[in-house]
Amino acid sequence: MNKMILYRSEQLEYIVIKNDVLRFGEHSHASDIVVSGIVTGSACLKLNGKEHLLDSSDVFSVLPYENHSLTSDEPVCMLTMCIKKDLFSLEKNAYTNFVIAVVNGLCVRLELSEPERNMAQRLCTTVLAIYDAAYEALTSETDILLENGRQMIESFPEIDDNIQSFADSSFISKYHYIRRFR
Repeated sequence: MNKMILYRSEQLEYIVIKNDVLRFGEHSHASDIVVSGIVTGSACLKLNGKEHLLDSSDVFSVLPYENHSLTSDEPVCMLTMCIKKDLFSLEKNAYTNFVIAVVNGLCVRLELSEPERNMAQRLCTTVLAIYDAAYEALTSETDILLENGRQMIESFPEIDDNIQSFADSSFISKYHYIRRFR
């Protein structure tokens, strides 16, 4: 039986997996920053081709477009926050208040155990640290130029445009576009 609790809004998904085996095959998230923590058990994270063994109390993050998979042989308890990168456009205090309010509210609403609440607070701290580290990069002038290409790919993944056409529409060289897009 799947033991997953899910909270979803337009800006955030909060997932609690309680005592379940993980079988998330390789995938990526186009518009989410994912922050997860293992409360009990262990799992194997494959991130951008590298394998990482995660144990209880380990926290990890996955940025948009990073290929990853997550599996476990035994049941684990894990908390995950998937935050839309659009939230990075909020002013820092508004972003901080939003994340803290959601996490605190969900801790009460979902009746999380003490170890789960502790992990939820660690995820909150990690999310806020990522905001601090990534805010400049995600809102820089060059990234604004790349946004049309990103939106096109996210909206129409089957599109058959080439990299040169995206670079031309961003007014930068093909090679600079590739470096910035990564």
